[in-house]
Amino acid sequence: MLQRKYIEIAIGLFFVLLAVLLYGSADTVNQAVSKASTDSTSTYVNTLAIVLGIAASIELTMSILSSPTVIEFSKNPLKFTSLIFLLIAYVWGMEYIGFVLATLIFLPATMKMMGYESLIKSLIISAGITLFVYMLFQVGFEILLPEPTLFEGFLS
Repeated sequence: MLQRKYIEIAIGLFFVLLAVLLYGSADTVNQAVSKASTDSTSTYVNTLAIVLGIAASIELTMSILSSPTVIEFSKNPLKFTSLIFLLIAYVWGMEYIGFVLATLIFLPATMKMMGYESLIKSLIISAGITLFVYMLFQVGFEILLPEPTLFEGFLS
């Protein structure tokens, strides 16, 4: 089990270091940008770095002074691990059976694993979500979703 205090300290140190690097990069902004806009750009970068540094320092101090607490990832490790494997199978399966079929299998399986009992309702909800996502990306944004490749050799 991980202790939250040490994770917060590591993140705080990261952001303090990021603020120092950002403040130091203001000089390279001066060299890369024309002299006309250099002053305002440099001031902006320095101000961002100072605000980030102050906020990160406060958070770091609070993390150091806090009492340690344990991070609990899941109350049911078996269910959590099963969900991770289900997600991996979903992403892997999308390449072979496509987005639509993979999603229509993944969503009801996940709902069942999480304790949703009604199979008919979960199939209807899954179909609705799949249709919405398909319409949003494929039709609305014109972004291609994974198509089935499993039967590609049989169809040609």
